[in-house]
Amino acid sequence: MTQPDLLRVESLEVHFPLPRPYPWVARSTVLAVDGVTLSVGEGRTLGIVGESGCGKSTLALAVLRLVEPTAGRVLFEGTDILELAPRALRPIRQKMQIIFQDPYSSLNPRSRAEQVVREPLDVQNAFSDSERRDRVDELFNLVGLRPEQKSLFPHQFSGGQRQRLGIARALALSPKLIVCDEPVSSLDVAIQAQILNLLSRLQQELGLAYLFISHDLAVIQHICDDVAVMYLGKIVERTNRNEIFRYPLHPYTQALLSAVPKREPGARKARRKDKRLKGEVPNPAAPPSGCSFHPRCMYARDRCRQEEPELSEIAPGHIVACHFATAEGIATS
Repeated sequence: MTQPDLLRVESLEVHFPLPRPYPWVARSTVLAVDGVTLSVGEGRTLGIVGESGCGKSTLALAVLRLVEPTAGRVLFEGTDILELAPRALRPIRQKMQIIFQDPYSSLNPRSRAEQVVREPLDVQNAFSDSERRDRVDELFNLVGLRPEQKSLFPHQFSGGQRQRLGIARALALSPKLIVCDEPVSSLDVAIQAQILNLLSRLQQELGLAYLFISHDLAVIQHICDDVAVMYLGKIVERTNRNEIFRYPLHPYTQALLSAVPKREPGARKARRKDKRLKGEVPNPAAPPSGCSFHPRCMYARDRCRQEEPELSEIAPGHIVACHFATAEGIATS
């Protein structure tokens, strides 16, 4: 029997109307997230990868209703949280937490470390006062911080230690799902490895599920079970980690992977250069007609410019939005 998804996002849209430059000009709308469907199983990690500005972080915030979606559904344990009033949403927030990208700006500089970690317990009125103190001690130990550091302010910690504080805060209410919004992008490489190993260990010990946002393919490959590739507000490819790195089928995914430095013979390296992305990401307020990737795609044809491709299962468990994608690659004839 298939286990139900912990989180399921269906046709999610987040559109931001822009102010009119002049009263007689029509209002433009930024299609930050445009019809995204995905799911995360219990104890698993789904990675969302794509260039900066593709809508990854907006998607992460919308899943938690930190940004109000325009349309779609977000089902957590079978409940559509977009239909809930703030009071009804409050207990569900205990089960869904977030680790923010910037450990410098996501912590209150006027609060001591103990208060930073304890704040979710106070807001949700969870446990007694003594139990909250014990929980903070437990969390500091869990993320590798020393007890005497509880009295320090955030500016007295290193970047990696600040992110450990952010992780401890996210764990305070024993959530089932944690949204990780590029949690290591602002850290040094050595510290990145420490934080990623910490997140992996916590997942194994606590049975956590992660929605992991990143633009770094090496990070995605290290920590994720499944991967969804996002471009201009849409998912263009989705499959498990091994498939996405061995057999990428969408031209955009192939271009992203070709940009990853590898030690390989010169001939293979030359072939990878042909798949490098050209041009800039189109304006999300005025996306191209047809396939949104066609202005940058080396395989684009007339159909791509006129007709938007739908996500379809090209191989078992491998879903791609491309008119000419096959299980063997891109059909060139």
